[in-house]
Amino acid sequence: MTTKVQKKYKLDLSKVPEYKKPKVKREVSEYLEEEMLVNLASGKSIVKGETFKKLSKPYADAKKSGNRTPNLLLDGDMLDSLTIRPMKDDNVLIKVSANQNDKADGHCNFSGQSKLPRRRFIPGKSQGFKPDVEAEVKRIIKSYSEQVKTKSVKREIDPFTVNQLPKASPPVAVELDIKDQLTKELDAYFGLEGLFDD
Repeated sequence: MTTKVQKKYKLDLSKVPEYKKPKVKREVSEYLEEEMLVNLASGKSIVKGETFKKLSKPYADAKKSGNRTPNLLLDGDMLDSLTIRPMKDDNVLIKVSANQNDKADGHCNFSGQSKLPRRRFIPGKSQGFKPDVEAEVKRIIKSYSEQVKTKSVKREIDPFTVNQLPKASPPVAVELDIKDQLTKELDAYFGLEGLFDD
């Protein structure tokens, strides 16, 4: 029986409102996929406790023009099939497509049967990601978490105190006849002042 090379990565979304959870899971998935591929390009794993041994010189000379960086990109099919997607619960699923599973197991050795040097790019059952990756995942989640609500303090006001407050004075009515003022100013400007007086 084939061992599936996949990981359900649990997120702590306990403080995230229900309506924001799909967006958080999507953002975490996108971040993990980008971080994984960027690190793999330079021969590094984001899985905690994993380091990649350089390719042997004969293999690198024969297959990679002498480049000994173990970037898992001989033909690119396996990493092209890598998907990290949100699940219905508070997990994201990290996996490769079924037709690339054996190749992925050759590197990750989930089955324990691989003779290749272990280059695990998907965390095993009891593994997580390196501290800087975990810290960024927590930061993303926190950015969607509910803000801590401050308790409102109710104050009871003594009716006697309310009656002692000064009464507000009524607004002063100021009336300006703007039309008359404007007419006078225009008449003065054009030298028409007094021409139309009765």
